Amino acid sequence: MRFALFLVAVSLFVFSCQPQEEPQICNVDKPLTELVWLKDLLATAAASDLSIYSYLIQGSFQEQTVFILGNCCPFCNWMPVVLDCQGEAIPQATLFQVEDQQVIWRPEGSVCN
Repeated sequence: MRFALFLVAVSLFVFSCQPQEEPQICNVDKPLTELVWLKDLLATAAASDLSIYSYLIQGSFQEQTVFILGNCCPFCNWMPVVLDCQGEAIPQATLFQVEDQQVIWRPEGSVCN
């Protein structure tokens, strides 16, 4: 009897588990390819002579997803611009206010860490 109860409990556990879906970012599954403005921005960055110094950060600012096209160029003047899901700059946001930062894109041959 105990074995039967054990089998029922295990069956309920196994069949009740469902794979978790990845959370959507900016209402899309794959922002790097589905957000047209972001795809175009990365294509431009990758085509640049200084592309090896580029990278893309994703994070959050005031509970919304944001992006920052970063640059590790040692001889360039660069100012980070925080962009929202529509590709619009958020002037009041700074790099240091963006939380949960993670690099989500680097071009081939990137020298940035």
